[in-house]
Amino acid sequence: MVFNKKKKIQLTSFLIIGIVAVLFIFGIFFLSRREKFNHVISADKSSVQAGMDLCMEEISKDAVTYKGALYREELEDYLTDEIKT
Repeated sequence: MVFNKKKKIQLTSFLIIGIVAVLFIFGIFFLSRREKFNHVISADKSSVQAGMDLCMEEISKDAVTYKGALYREELEDYLTDEIKT
């Protein structure tokens, strides 16, 4: 296929315009998404503190349960040993 110079220039310019249009659309999409994510990421101090308090409460509940289970196991072992002797 033989192209003359005018056709090559037209095809090249069409290709460049297409690439620029695609980049423009992706840029708009990226900027709109970034704005949404920034809104989610930027949280006020009180909600962050409330989340941290909730996590600490759950952790302390688990720790108390774990300590209680260990204490109960030790108590059962102690009582078993006392009964045997």
